[in-house]
Amino acid sequence: MAGSFITKKTLKNGDVRYKATITYQSRNFKTQTFRLKRDASDWASRFISNIENFAATGKRPCDVSFEELADQYIKEWQGTDAVRVRYVLRFKEYFGNKLINKITSSDCRDSLRQYETLKPSTYNKHKAVLSAVFKFAQQKNLDSDRGYIEHNPMNSIISKPMKNERVRYLSPAEKKRLLSACKDIGGKFYLAFLLALTTGQRKSNILHRKWSDIDLERGLIDIRETKNDDPIMAPIPDFVLKLLNEHAKTEDLSGLIFASSVDKSVPSGFRKEWKQAREVAKVDNFTWHDMRHDVASALAMSGATIIEIADILGHRSLQSTKRYAHLSTSHKAKVLSRTMNESLEAFI
Repeated sequence: MAGSFITKKTLKNGDVRYKATITYQSRNFKTQTFRLKRDASDWASRFISNIENFAATGKRPCDVSFEELADQYIKEWQGTDAVRVRYVLRFKEYFGNKLINKITSSDCRDSLRQYETLKPSTYNKHKAVLSAVFKFAQQKNLDSDRGYIEHNPMNSIISKPMKNERVRYLSPAEKKRLLSACKDIGGKFYLAFLLALTTGQRKSNILHRKWSDIDLERGLIDIRETKNDDPIMAPIPDFVLKLLNEHAKTEDLSGLIFASSVDKSVPSGFRKEWKQAREVAKVDNFTWHDMRHDVASALAMSGATIIEIADILGHRSLQSTKRYAHLSTSHKAKVLSRTMNESLEAFI
């Protein structure tokens, strides 16, 4: 028979904590600490109810809170998107110590409601992250001897329709000013900027690169952890490769290329430098991600096919790449018009 007791503990700073202990089969089976005695008591009651349900049905009781699940997910997640971690922490704060099997689809909708007024893409990213955390719990339920969940409460929640047709690329004058501003700031920031502006790779794929990911002889970046899980071997233009080689001569080639000055195990974000460069260059409404658009637009206007652009950018679907098709058509029309005007001018 399961039972419980709660003990009060005063910390050195004077704060009080309440530890709930579950007893089962004459031993202490599980403990959890709370700030409020009421929360400790509620958690203990739910846990005992789960144990009794397990005894009656043979199903393992769920004893995993969302807080614990979020910590496990962050610890085991192998991606490089720092935004995802922030999103998980927000949901962790929202759900707290609530057991994951008690979180319903309605609860999930409520947690997403605060993002309703944001862009559809931002709302959908929060939704996808929360769904990924519950999917992680489903896998844990198969691999662990603890009770997690069998069904994802996010499955019934529909994403918002998106019209993601924004294509912002630099004019020749803007590009010249931005290049000059970034070069004046210099250092690793200038190198990261050039890689983004010439390869079209996502910010996280560039900033998380180690020197071991760079083939300096062939001029390639090996990107294994991508948004679509499809590895990319991105070519590096010669003048950027030359700059990479100059940095490599004085670097520890076992670490990150763009390591933070505070913690060498994490990359720098270059937020201050990027903001400063845009202000100096007087380039408005242009994000770091827009450099992908700039590369794709330049490729389209130079005559590259949609398939070639998709391959360079790492698009799994051509749907994302089709937004650049009009640039290719427009450029061809201008070339044709100019050529015909020049060739026929003498006869008209």
